Amino acid sequence: MNKINKIDRDSPIPLYYQIKEQLKNYIESEKLPAHSSLPTEDELAKQYGVSRLTVRNAMKELISEGIIYRIQGKGTFVSEKKHISDLTFLKGFNEEMRSIEKETRSKVLFNNFILPDPKIVEMFGLKKNQKVLLLSRIRYENDIPRAVENAYLNISAYPELMEIKEKDMEKLSLYDILKNEFQIYPTYAKEEIEIVYANKETSKILDIKENDCVLSIIRLTSSHENIPFEYVESKYRKDNFKLRISLEAK
Repeated sequence: MNKINKIDRDSPIPLYYQIKEQLKNYIESEKLPAHSSLPTEDELAKQYGVSRLTVRNAMKELISEGIIYRIQGKGTFVSEKKHISDLTFLKGFNEEMRSIEKETRSKVLFNNFILPDPKIVEMFGLKKNQKVLLLSRIRYENDIPRAVENAYLNISAYPELMEIKEKDMEKLSLYDILKNEFQIYPTYAKEEIEIVYANKETSKILDIKENDCVLSIIRLTSSHENIPFEYVESKYRKDNFKLRISLEAK
């Protein structure tokens, strides 16, 4: 780390915060790749002429912001840049990843007809014993499992959705098929977002520890005809995901 600025000891801004901002700017301006190693606390303390505790406080701030991460006994490294999901626009996973030029793939866990639970029956306005199509997939970004997604499709409202069962959904985008083949246009959605703990099954799928926090996103999507046709339950790893919401005053 050659580019290092002097800290202003006469400034009212705390030294640890000045160091934090300098390290953050260094990582961003030098465009350091993810998992690049950073100098040790001792090395930084010597370069800045401050105590190790001051440097440690700066590093803690960067860790809490998700800019760097620490591995015990190995050192401190640059974190992967978080993917920002813009909730202003209604997109599928593949479309979202394409917009930021990420390489994606999917693994199908289940693609068949099921009898839904009462919650989904009510949301879709189904009659007794009417089935839905469940498409369950693991979503990968650069071969890292980022999310597990269970999409329930209202085949009673749109019978053409039954064709999804016969398609290779490891390679195809559901939203591309909806719009280009079936002329079903996702137009409106309601989402519920919360932090939950990963159970044993989810932790295994996402390659994380059991009871790690994951981002749970539940979405009910309606078509251009104002018909609810998709109910999705997704769980995302928290280490590379950030939400952005645009708000407008009325």
